[in-house]
Amino acid sequence: MKKLIEIVYNPRKVFQEDGGFIIPFIAVIILSIVFLVILTPVRFEQILQNVTERIQDLPQEQQERILGSMTVKNIIIRGGIAILIMVPIKIILQALIYQVSLPLIGGELSLKSSLFILSYANLISTFSGFLKVPVALISKNINVRTDLSIFLPQGSGYLWKVLSQIDLFTIWSLGILGLGLSIMGKVEQKKAYMLVGLLWLAYILLMPLIPWGKGGLGR
Repeated sequence: MKKLIEIVYNPRKVFQEDGGFIIPFIAVIILSIVFLVILTPVRFEQILQNVTERIQDLPQEQQERILGSMTVKNIIIRGGIAILIMVPIKIILQALIYQVSLPLIGGELSLKSSLFILSYANLISTFSGFLKVPVALISKNINVRTDLSIFLPQGSGYLWKVLSQIDLFTIWSLGILGLGLSIMGKVEQKKAYMLVGLLWLAYILLMPLIPWGKGGLGR
């Protein structure tokens, strides 16, 4: 448990000591669910509005049935199930990508070590909730952004989608990721950061082209 705090101020020690990935892995899931529970009541009206717009072409009876099932409790349950499924899948896929990619720059990484690094990198990304949740609760504005998309109109095309993935917590998590790869993968730090940067750049440039594309490696 101590490492969950140490990763913020002494990440090198965390990776040098190694350890199991289960605790940070579970911490990412728990924090994601906690933030979902806190923010859903604040977001409810907008969620309802978004759903109403998407189903406006459906028959009236079907619209009423869908909207009737849209309660804060149901949204939290569905969102929680999605987190329990999608967050582990995301971290495992990221871990596999880096385990396969690291030998290309002369490193070597077991799947367990890769999961350890990626769990902590994702934990750093999840910490953004500690900033966004209080601001959202105080301002009653659910669209709290700490990324570069704030300089463009909301949802304004490809560039907006790319910039929306570049924020302080993403850069921080990528730094943690590169450091972990260099230490645990026994590879030059510069090469590790180059690998992380290239994969992340490819990701943020390609994912907006996919309708469901969202998030990022190390996020």
